[in-house]
Parts: sequence; C-alpha cells; structure tokens
Amino acid sequence: MRSAVGLLGALGVLLPTDCCLSCVACLEVGSQTCDGGSVLCPPEKVCGTSLIDVTRNDGLRYYSVRRNCRYPDWCQQTFHFSHTNYRSRQQITCCTTDNCTPPEPTWLEVEDESETNGLSCPTCVDPSFDCLAKGDVECVGEENKCFHQTQTYDGIGVTAINTFRGCSTESLCRFGKWTEKYEGFTLESSINCTDANTGNANMSP
Repeated sequence: MRSAVGLLGALGVLLPTDCCLSCVACLEVGSQTCDGGSVLCPPEKVCGTSLIDVTRNDGLRYYSVRRNCRYPDWCQQTFHFSHTNYRSRQQITCCTTDNCTPPEPTWLEVEDESETNGLSCPTCVDPSFDCLAKGDVECVGEENKCFHQTQTYDGIGVTAINTFRGCSTESLCRFGKWTEKYEGFTLESSINCTDANTGNANMSP
C-alpha cells in the first residue's frame, strides 16, 4: 500500500497542473467593455477580446464587445466588413494569464477607411438562415471578398438567427465556423466568402 501511495505521489509531481487558461466570457452591445463569469478554455486557446466598431451611413456609431477563449492565430488581427447601410471593423486582442484583460485595439483613435475601391457585393440582413440580396454595397479600403455570415444565438428558451451578406477583407473569411459558450447561452457563426467584383457578385446560399 505504501508503495502505491508513493507511486501516486510521484505521478502527481510529474503531471502538469496548469493545462488550461480560465478566461472571462461576456458579450455587450453598445459598449467597449464587458465583464462576466469565467470559463475554462481548451488547452490550445488563450483569452481574447473582440471589439467591433460599427458606423451607419448617417454617421451613427456604436460598439459591441465579446470576451472569450480565442485561438492564438486570431489574435492581433483586424477585419473590415460592410453590409446594407453599415461599415464595420473588428480587432481581436489577446493575453495569456488566467482571467486577464487584453489590451485595447490600436485603431480606436484612427479613422476607418471609407474610400470605395471599385468592387461591390450583394448585401442584405435577415432574421433567418439566409437572406436574398436586393441590391449591392460598394466595398471600401481592402475589402475584396463577398461574405455570407449566419449567426445563431441559443439561450434558455430563446433562439435568434441572423444572416448578413456584404463586403469584407479576406481576414474575416478565415474564421469559417466557430462556437462560443457564455453563461446561459451559446453563440455560433458560419462564414463563407467569394471574390468581390465590379459587377453583380451574387453568391449561392
């Protein structure tokens, strides 16, 4: 018995005790910051903040923020996308200690790119799994892709689905499919892209 206990003790010394980070998980619309409970991340992820800066054509501006576990290759990246009457940009910043707060995005004091680049994409927004574009949106800056994104909010007794189509930078397209779990709900997203062009860039659902 003593040898078994000794063996277990030795294994305890050898086994790693800090395999995963704990990260704050929260979502807030209309704010640049949020706070919430802590989630245990998979071993391959770090803590990250996604801040989205949205500007409507009439000048109205607002933010939304998400904090959760992130893949390291998503960190320190900026994404631009446009749909219907909105121009948006998103940046992800990260940190690597338990429940840490990532740094603020570097573009907060920099004007967003607003010059059209000659490309366009079909655009629409609809509370369903797909939307039928009735017009195009002009791409700006480095936006050279047409994106098709479906987001699903699945909470206790509540499910909300929204689909967006418009222009984006290639960096947004690399997200593909992802799922984030929060206290009381789950957020899922699926993004597909095609090349933007100067004509009608209609994309199959």
